[in-house]
Amino acid sequence: MKICKNCNNPITSKHAKIFCGSSCAASYNNKGVRRHGEPPNNCLRCGKQTRDSRSKYCSNHCQTRSFVKYHTPEEKDKATKLKNRLANAKYRARLNDNTGEVSNKEKDEIKEFYKNCPDGYEVDHIRPVSKGGPHRIWNLQYLTISENRSKQARLVKRYNS
Repeated sequence: MKICKNCNNPITSKHAKIFCGSSCAASYNNKGVRRHGEPPNNCLRCGKQTRDSRSKYCSNHCQTRSFVKYHTPEEKDKATKLKNRLANAKYRARLNDNTGEVSNKEKDEIKEFYKNCPDGYEVDHIRPVSKGGPHRIWNLQYLTISENRSKQARLVKRYNS
């Protein structure tokens, strides 16, 4: 005669192998003891225990807080302005189909040109994009904000002195 692994009572069912019933099996198996797999990790941000061995963070809050790009609002504003300036210039160039084939090296040079724009200045296209000027590094210049706004989309003749 077989004996139940949980309560030590005899097993009367001919189909049962280890436990006398489903309640004994459930109470034996639900003791909270980890029986398989790796133990949970500790959260990379706060150190609390994660829900399983695959998780790196204990919650969505810790996960989103660990990927902060900008430490100050000023850094975020500066990056947003740069991104908007680049996107705007690219959009205007695409409208006029003046982009042509631009190499990755030239794209990086244009990004650097926008990034290094001094305070109080704006990047200006020497020949405006609206007048058929390409969005290329050799067609860009720095102008003060007031000069750039007064120039608008006009072609300005330069005289060599």
